[in-house]
Amino acid sequence: MAAWIAPVIVLGALGLSMLRRESPVSQEDRDKAQGYVQNARILAGRSSSHLEGKLNNPRVIELLEKAVKLDPDNAEAHAEVALAYTIRMFLYAPEEKNLQEKAYLAVEHALALKPGLATAYLARGRLKWSPSHHFPHGDAIDDFNHALSLDPTLTEALHYRGLVYIHVGLLEEGMKDFSRAVTLSPGNNGAQYRIGETYLFGCQFQKALDKFETIDSDFNPDIRAAHICLALIGLGRKEDALRSLRSYLDAHPGDAGGLLTSVEAIIHALFQRGPEAEDAIQRAATRRGLGHFHHTQYHIACAYALLNNKDRALEWLRKSTAEGFNCYPLFLSDVNLANLRSDPRFSDFLDSEKKKYESFMAKYAPN
Repeated sequence: MAAWIAPVIVLGALGLSMLRRESPVSQEDRDKAQGYVQNARILAGRSSSHLEGKLNNPRVIELLEKAVKLDPDNAEAHAEVALAYTIRMFLYAPEEKNLQEKAYLAVEHALALKPGLATAYLARGRLKWSPSHHFPHGDAIDDFNHALSLDPTLTEALHYRGLVYIHVGLLEEGMKDFSRAVTLSPGNNGAQYRIGETYLFGCQFQKALDKFETIDSDFNPDIRAAHICLALIGLGRKEDALRSLRSYLDAHPGDAGGLLTSVEAIIHALFQRGPEAEDAIQRAATRRGLGHFHHTQYHIACAYALLNNKDRALEWLRKSTAEGFNCYPLFLSDVNLANLRSDPRFSDFLDSEKKKYESFMAKYAPN
């Protein structure tokens, strides 16, 4: 936590001194700034693509940056642009190194201006829950909980708390949060999508596929495409998965985080095409950078397990859990890991992950 706070204090002090030097803001500019915030909320909260939409995210940022420039005292604008910066850094632009700094500064501005602002704690929790901070699940959940104590209707706090829950195996708790978020805001595609993701982690593949296919293709497109393929694999439709994968990669060849390429490795392994699977693994393994790389690592582990390379499968499983993917119920049920079941090292791995899972259950789902 100290490593997170130190740069924030410095940045916050610099930023607040800058704010104090600003000339008074006219009421006209305040009203115009609030209009930009409202338009950003419409895009982020009610459009089909959500804040995580590849095209939507920069539009939201542009509106909120205009608001902050016009009215530096608008705490809500600072908090909401911090969240937008964090999502952009996590999903699309890790090479934009200034995004993390800008998000830190915006969070601190928001909290300095309005210490009880729920959206500031939402943004802070989401900023913490990232690769650079090693996904501190508990710290992030605590910030989301605080945000919800201040505003129980804050749908994005429910959405992102639920996302952390399912990464630590609390699938039922995650589903409750997503369902509540959708009840409050039916157009929230983020929470809608995560219902499908929860089904996927629970190995309910048809329900997962049905949900993913209702989601706008601009929403988190690489993850959506990878998850559709995984659902098809889970349904025994590996040929369909391969066709879906190739169709997507033909149109979107980048695969910056290796998600699709690691799923390709699983498909080749299912067909027992060892050299092709190994080639895909090697390509995926070099594509670190985006926030969801722990899923790429897990897919690589599954591919190696299907190839019966237990040493490499366990190595990549441990990498995945060390970097924030700790979904114990999935590890218990995933048929792609079947070749590991008799290995005592896998039993030890499960025992270790079970302890973490039980700790989270005791703290966040005691009943």
